[in-house]
Amino acid sequence: MRNFMVVLGIILLVCPVVISQPYVVTTGMDGSLLCGELQEGNTYIQTIGIANPDTIQKDVVLSFAYYLESGTPVSQPVLMLYNGIDTLLQYGAVMHSYEQHGDTGVIVIRFANIEELPGGIPVSSDTITYVGLSFTMGYGLDENDIFHIDSSYSDTLGGWSFSGGGSPAWSGNVVYGIAAPIPNCCYMSITDCPVTPHTNNCYYQTLEHQFGWQDEGTEMPHFEIVSGPGTIDANSGLWTFTPRPSDAGQSYTVTVRVGEDWCGDGSYIRYGDSAVCSFTVDVAPENPPTFISGQKNKFVTQTGDNLVVSLLVQDDGPCYDYWYSYYISPQDPVPNGYLDTLTGEYYYQGTAADTGIYYISLVVSEGPDADTTSFYIYHFDTFICGDMNHNGDINVSDLTWLVNFLFNGGILPVTEQAGDVDCVPGVNVADITYLVTFLFQGGAAPCEGCPQ
Repeated sequence: MRNFMVVLGIILLVCPVVISQPYVVTTGMDGSLLCGELQEGNTYIQTIGIANPDTIQKDVVLSFAYYLESGTPVSQPVLMLYNGIDTLLQYGAVMHSYEQHGDTGVIVIRFANIEELPGGIPVSSDTITYVGLSFTMGYGLDENDIFHIDSSYSDTLGGWSFSGGGSPAWSGNVVYGIAAPIPNCCYMSITDCPVTPHTNNCYYQTLEHQFGWQDEGTEMPHFEIVSGPGTIDANSGLWTFTPRPSDAGQSYTVTVRVGEDWCGDGSYIRYGDSAVCSFTVDVAPENPPTFISGQKNKFVTQTGDNLVVSLLVQDDGPCYDYWYSYYISPQDPVPNGYLDTLTGEYYYQGTAADTGIYYISLVVSEGPDADTTSFYIYHFDTFICGDMNHNGDINVSDLTWLVNFLFNGGILPVTEQAGDVDCVPGVNVADITYLVTFLFQGGAAPCEGCPQ
């Protein structure tokens, strides 16, 4: 197929223009162009706009030549009127006639006054489409031929003119190529159509497939998705789909087709019977790992201890592609530890300077999904029996701490020894009774009389 670049621009003459001079431009070609070229047997309308930047309406005479370079005859165009020009002329009229100059046809258009009354092209500094030349291309045209529409000279009215003298400015010659006929054969077909469903182990993982094509011609392929999820590269045929959480566990049918990019710019694509492929996509279910509930989450340590916190997760697959991270709130102290992001084990070895309580949030992530749990590290080298919160004193706040620990799922006393105020192994309700007696009834001090 012959590639012919269509020159269809609105190029105003770069020359001094008197303010009262009308100017004429082509405003578009209506009709089914193929690769920017005219097709035999089709009807087209070349629209023409006129601007009159003066302060009065003008009588304007225009003549246009239309011809094929080969000399092949072109049928007379039909004059079309737009935007109410036939009424805007007021006391004027639109008249036209045809002339033949050898192989060139000429249409003469006059926007005329009648009996010297005001009329003609309305005043407007903007270009307004007033007329169109409608013509039908014949058959058997040479694809190497070129069609022109340009200004011309009239045998009866002379050159272009307008009332007041001079010639309207013209945007220039309009040129169109003749499109080559499209053969009824050699359609492009799609290859490498999947025969088994496309699946992924992790629902968020991108799926892809490379399609191929087969064609006896030299046209480039143009792939597109007819239905179903994903995107496809129009030129290469690479289909990709990155599921969202809402796609997890879903099954889709994807239909792709390939066509011949006849013009090479995507303006005309034709499809054959073997141009379509449909296949199934099964997205893995969303089944992210979660921390097992009820695990120990309070750990007491002293200087010199090597503490390893390992909290278990449940993961039923099929992805098994999770990792760990952690965070500490800005208002909380930062422990002297580190996390193995692959195993989820947190390592802590504190010094005497690290005495305190640390609160750490542990996160297990898989794709966009995440689950969070938390644990405490209590680092104290010394303690006061009964001082549950390690603030250096024994008071009601310690009693509250102990009650919350035993009945409300609160935090463990800093050490079990600090909470075991009655010296009977274990921290239980008896220790609450002992502490109440000490605080409110003058009972024995915590751990008083306990064996050393």
